[in-house]
Amino acid sequence: QMQLQIINDANQLIREQELPPKSIVMGDVPHYLEPNYNQEIVFSQPWDFGAALAITNANQIAQGPVIDSARGQLRLLRMENDQVVALNFGGASLEQFWIYQFDPQSQRGTLTRITTPDQFAKLLTALQERHVTTKP
Repeated sequence: QMQLQIINDANQLIREQELPPKSIVMGDVPHYLEPNYNQEIVFSQPWDFGAALAITNANQIAQGPVIDSARGQLRLLRMENDQVVALNFGGASLEQFWIYQFDPQSQRGTLTRITTPDQFAKLLTALQERHVTTKP
């Protein structure tokens, strides 16, 4: 149920912001439901979110890396040779790079364009700090 809620929310933001074809969307989405009583998985594999976006958008949106910053699962996210790379993600330039961040508290997400290495570095720092401040 939460998967569908997240995908529908992300798709609504994609339509509202009129992302150009082949935009790359990175997902900062939960791996597990909160509260996590029974290890109930929301997105089981690092490509599930991106694949769902690609399928529901007739492959107009490209799969980006998938992380769960609230749990510190950044999957080795970094810039390397002017490309955003992560574990299980080969790389993408910042030309059409966006991040969808789902907030479990409000049950809504935000979609933000990342255009420069400096902006990406600030995002990465914020993601790392988020985990430190939300860590149980």
